[in-house]
Amino acid sequence: MTGMKVDIKVHPSVREFILCTNGSSTIVPQKDDWVWLILKQHLTTVSETILPIPREEYNNNYISISLLDTSGTKVQVTNRSKVKRKQKGFDRYNIYMNSLFRCELNERGRNIIAWHLRTQFKECFHNFVQGALAVSPDLEQKQVIFEFCKLYNITMNNISEDMLVKSWQRSPQKGIIQDRLDGNKLKSRLVCPIIF
Repeated sequence: MTGMKVDIKVHPSVREFILCTNGSSTIVPQKDDWVWLILKQHLTTVSETILPIPREEYNNNYISISLLDTSGTKVQVTNRSKVKRKQKGFDRYNIYMNSLFRCELNERGRNIIAWHLRTQFKECFHNFVQGALAVSPDLEQKQVIFEFCKLYNITMNNISEDMLVKSWQRSPQKGIIQDRLDGNKLKSRLVCPIIF
């Protein structure tokens, strides 16, 4: 089963980030990747949208995720309703999923995966700025932001400098750097997550 993909609308800067880190706009997940674990929970048999995506919009705003061959794989699903959670034995159940038939992604799944990709982009940005400022505290924030955009081929047409500055100001990493510059102990280790 090769060539089956689902399309997900993401912010253009996240798409550029994925293009730079992944090499293409198509993500090919492994069976234990979080992308696949989320994706397979939201696969359906019927598409919610019948209209095709215009090519220009697709090139600017969409990425693809390849579907893995899951011929009759057992998947555990958790039911989060309060009524069923209180009843013993109704929290989890198994379904057999075959991505040959379940090859469409519902809207909730698209939103969740887009949110996770945006979160990973922000984490990478915050960790990049944190690492740069921890190594060279004399650098300016704007200079570090431009270096991040240059490194990941993110154009300023899709994201503004103010958006990135606000994101950095609100991040928990900003507090860690500020504590370190003020002479307090570093509260956590510097970590750069692996995205895909």
